[in-house]
Amino acid sequence: PAKSGRPASLAMACWRQCRSRLAVQSRRLGAPRESRYFLAQLQDVTPSGIHLGLGARGFQQAAGDDGGRVTGPRHYPSLAQTLRNTRGRELLRIVDTAVPNLKHIKEFSVVLKALALDGQWRRALRLLREMQEMGVQPNLITYNQVLSAMSKDKQVEKALGMLEEMRQNAIEPDVLSYSNCIGACKPSEWERSLQIMESMPAAGLAPDGPCFEHAAAACEEAGEWQRSLALFMEIAQRELESTSVGHNYALSAARQGKQWRHGFEIMAEMAKRTFEPDFRLRQDLEAQSRGLDRAPPPEPSARSTPSPDNVWQRKQQLRELREQDKRRQEERKLEQDRLEREPAAKPYEEEGFMVYGGQDAFANKNAHTMPAMDIAACRRVCQERGYGAFTVWSNQAYFRSEGAAEIKEGMKRAGGTTMYVNLEPESQRKARLKARQEEERRQEQDKQRQERDARRKQREEESPSPVQHSASQAARGEGGPPQRAAEASWEARPRGGPPASGGG
Repeated sequence: PAKSGRPASLAMACWRQCRSRLAVQSRRLGAPRESRYFLAQLQDVTPSGIHLGLGARGFQQAAGDDGGRVTGPRHYPSLAQTLRNTRGRELLRIVDTAVPNLKHIKEFSVVLKALALDGQWRRALRLLREMQEMGVQPNLITYNQVLSAMSKDKQVEKALGMLEEMRQNAIEPDVLSYSNCIGACKPSEWERSLQIMESMPAAGLAPDGPCFEHAAAACEEAGEWQRSLALFMEIAQRELESTSVGHNYALSAARQGKQWRHGFEIMAEMAKRTFEPDFRLRQDLEAQSRGLDRAPPPEPSARSTPSPDNVWQRKQQLRELREQDKRRQEERKLEQDRLEREPAAKPYEEEGFMVYGGQDAFANKNAHTMPAMDIAACRRVCQERGYGAFTVWSNQAYFRSEGAAEIKEGMKRAGGTTMYVNLEPESQRKARLKARQEEERRQEQDKQRQERDARRKQREEESPSPVQHSASQAARGEGGPPQRAAEASWEARPRGGPPASGGG
């Protein structure tokens, strides 16, 4: 436009026409869609004018003496978008093409992230060495991406060696680094995963939710379902963030140990967090609750082995689930921040309970659960069993075994919940229960006394009087002189033992 004097819009229209013809020729040659877009960018853009990996979008002008040449259309995907949708050999080919043009550490980070998602740890490690040869010093983010790629392929030895290299380069590993090392442990190396997690406090780090989930997954796949469930419960005790993947591993451990009651509690917690349990695990736990070992197998498929397309779809679904978990966690954090900013509703007393709207305490530590259709019944259960409080959420009551003072200190804002704190002191509850037991014992004694009186009265009515008895004997001819003489001789018998035998 600068040389010909024509408006830039005409140049853009010409560029669109050339771009469409280039796309048609690329389709005829059979080039893949991602490589067509990426190679078109490389052909029409100089290395100084494009910023790979940083999302170079829209109509830009290349630096230099090109006179404002238009470098690319708006809807061409950036390198980050292209690599995000590419896997396998196509990914390695695009990476090999793009690496010579990479200059900034952020550009290398984009490529390393794509390699980590695909588990290409060898190529990621080689790219890390190429960075160092080009004078680009890796940082904590790039090291973590290489560790993530090693975690996908279960290369724990390589991951631990990378940790040592980070320390040698004066880069302290963070929690994500240790989490990737724990995730790199195979099921046969579950003890090593626990050792890595136990070594974190010595480095001044506390394990987070993914660390416990990776260790629990290794234990579950190794058949150590007790340890897996213990690690999963440790997440709730420490009030750490957990994902749907970790909950499903806990369900699998409960299925191994036939702990279907605990599995139902985990599924109830998943429903509270809008997580979706695995369909097969849910079926097996329901079958175990009915006395079966496993649910009936599904109908056999016509295909003996899954096609590559189905495998790709499953991987894609897993990535989508992880992204959904991240979005839900962010939404929960935003909701928690919003609730903390808003003033809480004023509490009020009702039938021996203090009611707090929009608050909860000691979440995920349920001593008992029951439907909350009848709040009066929930109050009775709370008082009779000595619970400190109960929370109502989604028509379900969750009881807390902690005392009222502890619950009031640990209250947090929670959307859609109502907490009922028991105001009855422990001494008053014991006195009330003792009085109730005494009343029940007295009522039981009165009932037994009434039953004895009724039985005695019934016997008196059934047995005849002495006058009637003598009259009946006289009518039958009984009780005459011979009988009285026989009775007198019997009463006069010797009482000193058996008579002595003769001839002695």
